[in-house]
Amino acid sequence: MKLRSKIVLLMTPGLLGVGFVVRYRMVNRNYHRQTVKEVIVKQGELVKDKTVHFKILSAETKLTATEAFASVRISVNQIGPGNYGFKHDYPYYDENMWFNIPYGYYSVAKGAEKPHGGLLNMAEMERPGTRMIVMNFRTPIDNYRGRNGTSRFSFLVPQDSNRFIKYSYLLNFES
Repeated sequence: MKLRSKIVLLMTPGLLGVGFVVRYRMVNRNYHRQTVKEVIVKQGELVKDKTVHFKILSAETKLTATEAFASVRISVNQIGPGNYGFKHDYPYYDENMWFNIPYGYYSVAKGAEKPHGGLLNMAEMERPGTRMIVMNFRTPIDNYRGRNGTSRFSFLVPQDSNRFIKYSYLLNFES
């Protein structure tokens, strides 16, 4: 084999490696790790985040032979621009609320409900002021049984870019 061929064979993996590193850095240059800080809240505690104020008014839980059910009544006042659902200026906070079963499954609601029935519509969520809402969650009992921690209602509130606070209320299921 000629000297030139040997040099090309020896340099090719190095050049490919350098090319890979350069491309990797280009693709990931705008990536910032998302950080989530969990804060446990108590029933009746007024949470004052910079864009939303809310309070867990009550929570009902029930286990049946086939499902786990949680109903959480909340007072919500969106005071700043909402960026829910990972979308800029998206005020529909119900998309960031869920029944969280640690290290297992989670369940989302069909939407924010009014205290006396019926879904809260998008126009009502966009209006300023305090709203009383009810979030109803259901999950198969096997999802609940697979938990590895206390089940909770969670509300993920966006902060600055790629930072969130997950406000969680621990749910008490009596079996």
